[in-house]
Amino acid sequence: MTEKGTIPAGTDDPIPDLLERARRKDPEDLHPFWSAPRPNQQDRYDRLMIATLELAQEGGYEAIQMRAVASRSGVALGTAYTYFQSRDNLAYRAAIAWLSLLVAQAEDTAHADLAPEADHVEALKHFMETLGPVMYAQPRMLETWVRSTMSSDPLVVAQRATNWSYWMRVIPHAPADQTEQVRERLQVLRDVLYAGLVRWAFNQEDLDHVSERTFAALKMLFDASESASDQGSLGDPGGQRRGDRRRGY
Repeated sequence: MTEKGTIPAGTDDPIPDLLERARRKDPEDLHPFWSAPRPNQQDRYDRLMIATLELAQEGGYEAIQMRAVASRSGVALGTAYTYFQSRDNLAYRAAIAWLSLLVAQAEDTAHADLAPEADHVEALKHFMETLGPVMYAQPRMLETWVRSTMSSDPLVVAQRATNWSYWMRVIPHAPADQTEQVRERLQVLRDVLYAGLVRWAFNQEDLDHVSERTFAALKMLFDASESASDQGSLGDPGGQRRGDRRRGY
């Protein structure tokens, strides 16, 4: 079982290796930001995305410039603009695509390590314990993700409004009558994590505190929900215990 605070094997591999593994495993499960506008454009699109992420790994958000990305990728600058229209849109799509690879890898690792009898709360906690160290071990990439999501570029704003729904895929298979409560608590947890990371990106917080507060919020939100569920206070006035909650991912 992965120890809390350790990085699962393979999650810090080069981006091309992570992408190749994800495509081999299940191409349809890749985040849509990894898909070129047309199939015959995929190679150039991948080269642009990978070059963007490599620059971010080396220098953070400010290192992503369209001319530098085009030069590193070997793709014409005009083609880069055709695919992404703006530097902010490229940075955002690349950062979200990067995080999606980590989420998928952490999800697989957490699922493999999870005890068969674990319930949906234990599954979520273990997933977060697996994902956190991977994110925090790559501060330049994490800073790129945070700052790219704050862009006022209309293209980014339009995508940001719908993109959070992708992360709801990590909701463990909670009982049907509790799915909405789990979703609401995940949204609160997301907001706590994001607010902390914004403070960190602007040198107002350190990552250790962000991590500690996120896990504290996780514990408060889901431990409280489990207790309330056991007492029948989540909309069950008869006080009857909910159905079997011991399900995995």
